[in-house]
Amino acid sequence: MSEIDKVVKHIEGDLDRVSELVTHIKSHIKKARELYESGTIKELSEIGEHLLQIDAKIHELYHHIVQKEISYRPEDDITIKKEQL
Repeated sequence: MSEIDKVVKHIEGDLDRVSELVTHIKSHIKKARELYESGTIKELSEIGEHLLQIDAKIHELYHHIVQKEISYRPEDDITIKKEQL
């Protein structure tokens, strides 16, 4: 077998593997399309977005609590003054 024949045979094998991969990817695309059209993917995406919103609000709340804790001065707290009377 000549060198060119070996190269051609190798390229043919590569093309066969690429063709198999494309066929495999098409099956995944078909499944993904079916899931998307059924609404499953869309719902999961929306749930993910809402979880991110909740996460952002929790971080915001935590930040506010920390800021209040840092700036809290018991001597200025009206409720403590009322309790002492």
